[in-house]
Amino acid sequence: TVRERTAKNENLSTGDIEVFADDLIIYSESDTPPIYVKDDDNVDDNLRLKYRYLDLRKLKMQRNMAFRHKVTKLARDYFDENGFTEIETPMLIKSTPEGARDYVVPSRVYPGSFYALPEFTQIDLEMSFVDMDDVIDMQEGFLKRLFKELMNVEIKTPLPRLTWKEAMERYGSDKPDIRFGFELKKLNDVVAGCGFKVFTDALAAGGDVRGICIDGGSDKFSRKDIDKLTESARSYGAKGLVWIRAGEEEFNSSVNKFFTQQQLA
Repeated sequence: TVRERTAKNENLSTGDIEVFADDLIIYSESDTPPIYVKDDDNVDDNLRLKYRYLDLRKLKMQRNMAFRHKVTKLARDYFDENGFTEIETPMLIKSTPEGARDYVVPSRVYPGSFYALPEFTQIDLEMSFVDMDDVIDMQEGFLKRLFKELMNVEIKTPLPRLTWKEAMERYGSDKPDIRFGFELKKLNDVVAGCGFKVFTDALAAGGDVRGICIDGGSDKFSRKDIDKLTESARSYGAKGLVWIRAGEEEFNSSVNKFFTQQQLA
C-alpha cells in the first residue's frame, strides 16, 4: 500500500510517499554490493572502473550517456544538413607509428598479430575549395546549435578571434585561457634608460620588459607571499622577480632606487 509520508523528505524524489508491505517473499539473496548505485557514493575511481557495470547504473552516469548520445545525434544532423557525408573510420586497424598512442588487441585469426584500437572520438571535416573563414563558420555554427539545443545557452557568433601575434603579446601563449585574466603589459617605454641593468640589457638585446597587474594584490600579498612567488619564478628558470606595490599614498618596489615615484606610478 502506497501512503503519504508523515515526515516528508524533500531531498528524495519519492520523499512524499512510503510503501507498506503486507507480506514479503525472498526469491534470491545477494551479497552487499562493492559500490552503491547512487550518485553521492564517494568511491575510489579504481573501484568504480572495476565494477563498471554497477557504476553505469548511477543516475549521473545515465545522464552522461544520454547527453553524449544527444551530442552525437546533433552533430550528425548538423553536418548532414550542411552537405557532409559521414565516413566511419575503422576502430580496429593496423598499428601505425604516427598519431595518438593506441591499445593493441590480439588477433584470433592470425596468432602473434595485433590490431590497434584508437581510443578517442573526433570529428574530422574534409572540405574542398574553402578558406579559413569557411571552416571557422562551419564549426561556430555547430557550437552555437549544440549549446542552444542541448544546454539552452545562447552564444554569440562569430566568436572573438586573436591573431597569433596578439595572443603572444597579451598572454605569452598561442593557446591562452582568456578566463585567466592576467594579461602581459609591455613596459619598454617606461623602463627605457632607467639604469636598472636587468631591464636595459633586455631591451638592448631586442627583448621586452613586461609586467602583470594583480588588481587588489597590494592588500592580499605579504612580503612572505612575494618571496614565495620569487622562488617559484626561479624554479621555472627566471633569475628573479621585480615587484611594485601600489599604496594609497606612495609606490614601493624591489627596484625603488632606479625609478622615481612618477615612473613607478
